[in-house]
Amino acid sequence: MQGLFLFHKPSGPSSAYYVSQIKHVLKLPRNIRIGHGGTLDPFASGLLIVGISRPYTKLLDYQLHHTAKEYKAEIVLGATSDTDDRTGIIQNTNIDSCVHLSEWKEKIISAMEELKNQETQIPPQYSAIKIQGQPAYARKRAGETIMLSPKKVSLIASELESIEEKNGLIFIVVTILVSSGFYIRSFARDLGQSLGCGGYVNALERVKIGHFSLKNALILDDLEKSVELSFRATGAVQNVGFRAFTKNIADILGIVGFSQNVDDGIKIVGQGRLSQLQEFLVKISTGPVGAHIEFKEDWFGSVSEEYKNFFIK
Repeated sequence: MQGLFLFHKPSGPSSAYYVSQIKHVLKLPRNIRIGHGGTLDPFASGLLIVGISRPYTKLLDYQLHHTAKEYKAEIVLGATSDTDDRTGIIQNTNIDSCVHLSEWKEKIISAMEELKNQETQIPPQYSAIKIQGQPAYARKRAGETIMLSPKKVSLIASELESIEEKNGLIFIVVTILVSSGFYIRSFARDLGQSLGCGGYVNALERVKIGHFSLKNALILDDLEKSVELSFRATGAVQNVGFRAFTKNIADILGIVGFSQNVDDGIKIVGQGRLSQLQEFLVKISTGPVGAHIEFKEDWFGSVSEEYKNFFIK
């Protein structure tokens, strides 16, 4: 078993625990490496990229470093949390609930634009950043006073999607595109401080990592059904019979989908049982005689559009 997998982690389990569930469902032997990139807090949900076997766990850093990520967050304004999210100790502040939401909307948009100008960000006190080998959250829970250094990150884009008042608090939903290493919890905290009312993250979902999207992610139950393999390669992969070569293997293995020449190489989509697709991936990874692959990328996700046979586009 090997590959890069897109999963939809639900709210509740930690990223590490969710990966252990994947390992259990797949019945992976103890000697098979499995890891994840871009940890999601337990309360958060969304796209989690998982690598299985050494070649793919090594790819995780390549896939995630210097890669933009998109989140959808519900932020509460008018209160603070010691963890900067809903799981911490919440303290309400003196927000003026009589102020018209239209005025708040203007203030919030202006404050978010100002945050784009910040080149650094102080991580949350309850974070996994190591301080002398121990996570910051562990030191905080032990009652220590800690100081975290600002990290160089960037807020690429932000959009206010909705705003409403409930019980004297303001709830906003924002879509945020950020650089690697950016903390949405710190964004909520800084936004609340800028507005003078406090803020924390109430709900968080990661929807994109680079070109990978949550809409293509698997849930655990999908592993027992049909899944989809996406394969792309560049180099000497056209005019060498690659598409026909792929179709022949697909037909033998009972894989449906297609192979297609694209501007920079070849694109293959295969659908079937995971065990079938594992064999399919191994056989197409070198291509036919005469092909020379300079770069390839492959990943497993949910079935986007069902096909009835394998064809050449």
